[in-house]
Amino acid sequence: MRPSNSNLPLSNNTWAGASDGTPTVDVQVQRNYAGASGSQPSWAKLVGSHTGGEKVGQVHARVLIEGNVVDNAKWDAVGAMNTTDIIVRGNTINNSVGGIYVSSMSARTVGQPPVQVGPNPVSGVDIIDNQVTVAAGTSGASRNAVRVSADTVGFVSPVSDVAVTGNRVSGGSFYYTPNVTFRPGTTPQR
Repeated sequence: MRPSNSNLPLSNNTWAGASDGTPTVDVQVQRNYAGASGSQPSWAKLVGSHTGGEKVGQVHARVLIEGNVVDNAKWDAVGAMNTTDIIVRGNTINNSVGGIYVSSMSARTVGQPPVQVGPNPVSGVDIIDNQVTVAAGTSGASRNAVRVSADTVGFVSPVSDVAVTGNRVSGGSFYYTPNVTFRPGTTPQR
C-alpha cells in the first residue's frame, strides 16, 4: 500500500513527496472515527481529492472505505473524486452537511485558470449499506446524502458500473448526474 495525501501530487498542492502526478492506489480506510477533537470543531472528511490529473488516465484506483464513523462533517463526509474501483461500504455518517460524493474529473492543467486536456472516465463505484444522516450546517447549507457525478466541463468524463444499494438515508437525497451509468442488473436507490 502506497501512502498518499489523497491528491495527485503536483507542484501546486504537495507539501511532501514527489510532485510527479502519481495517483493514489490500493488504499484501505477502515474502522476510523472522524469528528471533533478536544479543542477543534469537526471537519470530519474521511477522504477527498480536488485534483483531476494533468494527463488522461491519471486517476486514483482501488480504494476501500469501510466501517467508519463520521460525525458532523462540515461538507461531504466522503469526497472521492477521480477514483476508479472504489467501494464505500458499511459506514455511519451522522449529522453531516453532506454524505457520500463520488465524481469524475477531466484531466486539466494546473495553471490558472485550469484548462481541460481530456476526459478521465471512472468505472466501478460501489456505495453499499451505509447509514447517512444529513443536517444543515451553520450556514444553512446541506448537500445530498449520496451523489454520483460525471464531470462535463471541457470533456465528458463518464462514471460507469455504479451500484448504489442498501443505504439508509435521512435528511438528504440520492442524486445522479447525466453520464452516470449503473451496473447491469442493479437498480439505483432514489
